[in-house]
Amino acid sequence: MGTIGIEEEEAGLADAGLLVSAVYQPVIELESGGVVGYEALARGPQGGELERPDKLLSAARRAGLLAQVDWECRLAAVSGALDAGLDRSTTLFLNMEPEAVGPSAQGDGRTPELWQRAERALSVAVELPAGALRSRPRELVRAADACRDRGWKVVLDDVGADRGSLAVLPLVAPDAIKLDLRAARAADAAAPTLSDVATAVWAEQERTGAAIVAEGIETERQLEQARGIGATLGQGWLWGRPGALPAEPAAAAPDPLPRERREVALTGTPFELVAAARQAREATAATLGAMSRHLERLAGTIGAGAIVLAAFQEAGNLGARVRNRYRLLAGSSTLVAALGAGVGPQPAVGVVGADLADDDALRQEWAVVVLAPTYAAALVGRDLGDDPATTPARARRFRFVLTHDRDLVVAAARSLAARLG
Repeated sequence: MGTIGIEEEEAGLADAGLLVSAVYQPVIELESGGVVGYEALARGPQGGELERPDKLLSAARRAGLLAQVDWECRLAAVSGALDAGLDRSTTLFLNMEPEAVGPSAQGDGRTPELWQRAERALSVAVELPAGALRSRPRELVRAADACRDRGWKVVLDDVGADRGSLAVLPLVAPDAIKLDLRAARAADAAAPTLSDVATAVWAEQERTGAAIVAEGIETERQLEQARGIGATLGQGWLWGRPGALPAEPAAAAPDPLPRERREVALTGTPFELVAAARQAREATAATLGAMSRHLERLAGTIGAGAIVLAAFQEAGNLGARVRNRYRLLAGSSTLVAALGAGVGPQPAVGVVGADLADDDALRQEWAVVVLAPTYAAALVGRDLGDDPATTPARARRFRFVLTHDRDLVVAAARSLAARLG
């Protein structure tokens, strides 16, 4: 069990130094029953209010210490793994908060040698929470890419806990999708059924080759259920509760996440990404407006699980009627966002807003992107620069593309999500 101390920085979060430790749960290859990895699970001070990792991280977030505490959890995990002799033949699954990935991934420099040794010696798979899409979409997308840049595999955690989690899959493009069978067994009416989850996950697996991990396996019957939904890896009390790593390292195991890493660029605007693969046509703003409303209506019929991302050039194009439409969409969809010059952080109730920098080429574009587990569409256009003094707003001309190609829609969605603040 690895243990690292956090110096006192905030009353209530630590008294005389907060001890963070790590316990480990094996990840099993279901076909052979062999151990292929371990998930490191953070623990706060034993017996204290912050022992549970969710409470520990929530307190750290409120205190503005999330990056530091998340870093300490990672250090505890890799410290215990190195002490136990874990090497690249066994994957170490690390949980990270999206905000703490990136520049802060190497902490504050107090123990760089330990981290550098871990990066050389260990095979790392980072688990990112699917639920971060609603509150931190930009950080979630960028965290996944930052992890890949470091040579780590990406696992999307808690998929299926709610319908919104299914919408995250294409934006993150994970190497593995983790399903919690305990959440599925306790699902309420608002949560997707296991068949809904399986259908969405199978579609993503077919498209990308992502592995499926089932956690919460406690009985042989649940093991068969995990196999039935296509899981190749599993975790759960059937193989033991979280604890210390074994004294003797496991025999060399196959890579549990063998899919080749995909390079998914975030550079480029939606129009640049889509028009590079599809021929653009010309239409007026009035025509694009009608097409946009059609896509918005389709998104409204999907409900939870749908992501709607739209670019409006500038805040003046977000009139009262448009804001009302997007407010209604936000009431039923997983994520609804509006981007444009001068757009505030919440242009309508439930809608995430983002202002665009003066030099952002997106200020010249019109975009409506709808992405869901079973539907994908993107309408993207670029303003041809008609003089507003002589051309009515509805007559302004655009070069545009309408596509239902899922890969192109995902690229457009990722471009917009990366700009959300």
